[in-house]
Amino acid sequence: MGALDPEATPLIVQDEQTPVLDLAFDPFNDNMIATAAQDGRGFIWKWAEGQSGHVTTPAAELVGHEKRLLFIDYNPRVSGVVVSADAGKVVKIWDVSNGGASELQTLPAVHKGLLASATWNGDGSLLATTCKDKNLRIFDPRANTEVASVLDHTGVKSSRVVWSGKLNRIVTSGFTKSPINRTLHLWDPRQMGKHLVEEVLDQSSSLMLPILDDDTNMVYLNSKGEGLIRFVEIGESSIDVLGKYQSTDPASGVASQPKDTCDVMKCEIMRLLKLTPKGQVVPLRFTVPRLESSFFQEDLYPPTYDGKPVSDAAAW
Repeated sequence: MGALDPEATPLIVQDEQTPVLDLAFDPFNDNMIATAAQDGRGFIWKWAEGQSGHVTTPAAELVGHEKRLLFIDYNPRVSGVVVSADAGKVVKIWDVSNGGASELQTLPAVHKGLLASATWNGDGSLLATTCKDKNLRIFDPRANTEVASVLDHTGVKSSRVVWSGKLNRIVTSGFTKSPINRTLHLWDPRQMGKHLVEEVLDQSSSLMLPILDDDTNMVYLNSKGEGLIRFVEIGESSIDVLGKYQSTDPASGVASQPKDTCDVMKCEIMRLLKLTPKGQVVPLRFTVPRLESSFFQEDLYPPTYDGKPVSDAAAW
């Protein structure tokens, strides 16, 4: 949200009777966010650089869902494209690029349960979802078709998905049926007949929420209600568990900061923010130990995406 100074950062104020269930930051505009509401409406919020005070009027409203919104997110490569999903198993794609919100597509009604998570691929052309019906699906939103569907984690609890654009690999986190083991699956989206790798982590019922760092091929696995964060490295056909961070304070939620906030001269490769049940926000810095850190470590910071959109909604 731009500056973190509370006096310079506006506060988004939505209808008190309409709880916010999800939010997403616009990857190309630090002064815009999208929110998903309990009543099925989505909102786009915008404020001027340096603006302070409350923002009470949304820039656009996403109208078309009949059930509560569970999920909302921006396309990471195409400006002005948003995906939303509701409790009625309806997934919609929106154009929010011209100061309003117009529906581009409603994806095929193939989900047999509530949507658990969704993620775009590296160039923003495909969308993967996980669902309560235990299926991992891939969609081509522009063609409005389901590209692939395969049974994934068989446990009772839902799974989560992230998509590595650098490797073109899908990682899902979930559970086995019995015993209740927490597992990771690695998938090749071009060959969805069977996962490439299954990594069994431990026995626990806490839901794992993966955060992907596409630059380093690292996945950070935090668990709501636990103080444990595992970090693994993925390859084209491998998952390597590297270590874990353990705290006595459980997490109510964890989010990643932009990579440009990392201190490169301290070999910091990831910075997470952990919300505790007491309402505290705790920064967690992950660094690589090096004997000498007085110079730039090129192997830790490979060439990366420049943050500019490859297309706009109309061209997409």
